[in-house]
Amino acid sequence: MENRKTYFAVPFCYNDEDEISYTLPKGYAVEFIPKDIDISSEFGTYSAKFTTKDNTIVYTRTQVMNNKKYAPEKYNEYVDFYKKIYQADKQKAVLTKVQ
Repeated sequence: MENRKTYFAVPFCYNDEDEISYTLPKGYAVEFIPKDIDISSEFGTYSAKFTTKDNTIVYTRTQVMNNKKYAPEKYNEYVDFYKKIYQADKQKAVLTKVQ
């Protein structure tokens, strides 16, 4: 990874909460939904949860970032934190057609 020499900062603090409800089309059922994910570090927190009820999938995602200045040696940890979030955001539910 990068051998950073200077301090870096996360210039913003935020709490981003999203909830998406998806109603399954008639004739489809949930075959797979991803497991819940919780990621926590000094840079912030992230969680993603999938729930199902009847013919609806509810996806809830929360990301909280801390506004802070970090030492250069923390940069690789910061990049790893974001890579984990990126991978978590790529999760997919799988539907199957039923008759």
